[in-house]
Amino acid sequence: MPVELVIPPGIFRVRLPLPFTPDHVNCYLLTGGQGWKVIDAGLSTSDSCRYWKQAVRGLGLEWQELRAIYVTHYHPDHYGAAGWLQRQSGAPVYMLSEGLEEANRAWGNYEELFANYGAFCYLHGIPDRLIDRFMANLERIAYMVYPQPLVTAIDGGGEVKIGGLSYRVLRTPGHAGGHLCLYCEQARLLFSGDHLLPAINSNIGLWPGGESNPLDSYLRSLREITALPIEQVLPAHGNPFGHPNRWIETQVKHHRERLRLITRLADPGANAYQICRRFSGRNLTGHEIQFVFAETLAYLAYLEQAQVLESAREKGAIFFRPGKKRYYRPNAIIKMGGDLDESCQKGRGVNA
Repeated sequence: MPVELVIPPGIFRVRLPLPFTPDHVNCYLLTGGQGWKVIDAGLSTSDSCRYWKQAVRGLGLEWQELRAIYVTHYHPDHYGAAGWLQRQSGAPVYMLSEGLEEANRAWGNYEELFANYGAFCYLHGIPDRLIDRFMANLERIAYMVYPQPLVTAIDGGGEVKIGGLSYRVLRTPGHAGGHLCLYCEQARLLFSGDHLLPAINSNIGLWPGGESNPLDSYLRSLREITALPIEQVLPAHGNPFGHPNRWIETQVKHHRERLRLITRLADPGANAYQICRRFSGRNLTGHEIQFVFAETLAYLAYLEQAQVLESAREKGAIFFRPGKKRYYRPNAIIKMGGDLDESCQKGRGVNA
């Protein structure tokens, strides 16, 4: 059975399969109060829909009792089946307004999506043969985002009632500009989506039409998480975990090391794809290369804003080279996103 009780009496995890890495997504089904509610939807595939039906039937629930579907962000493994769940139940789908804008941009007009993404890849040095692979992968995934839901926008900072408890809607950009987490102060519980993941690093990528400096946004939103008393995190991939401040500290170190590496790889000058290939250094699927490429661009954008690198267009492509600040100073750069090291070491909240 794809559903398991993770926190008594009424928080269940519905683990749905994915045809790429990571191989699953955790959606959550919460009972209690009036009706039941869902956090994230999974892909719109026959397997996902079958697992949802098994979960609802196994828990003795009725579709018409589904009161709300909260989607943490627009990525297909979270948003894809939201429209299907809505058709089954008539329940409203909720996202941040920024998340709704991203969903409309990504899934509202596929011709425009493909054209913009192809031009974006070409500008950053992706060879034609690989662009074709990227487009084929994007088209394959687009078929797993159907039907489109009618989304109601909610504001970060507001509160929602789920399972008889109040949850604060946290705006946590970085992995996606419109990413949200749900935090219950009473239970000291965080539904983290892809913002905090226990076994893998959250992919922080720069995509066409998205945030100009997603890594900076991510580091700032991580800092805000360190101020919250959190005892348990329910992530979208992997198993529940505690002590998020310790995890955040490792993330800061990880990104510092990656920034140092990207700085070296960009000297004496290279386009984003060349740096990406040096950065990855191993055989990857087309899907994995897309995400490493987006991650590389996010690091380059961060370093360019810090003036460690600068960019210029040459022969129809963008190249990066050393900027005004010729020496890498990791503490100064990381502090663009806030004094994260200090926040973690002080151990604000209960997780130090």
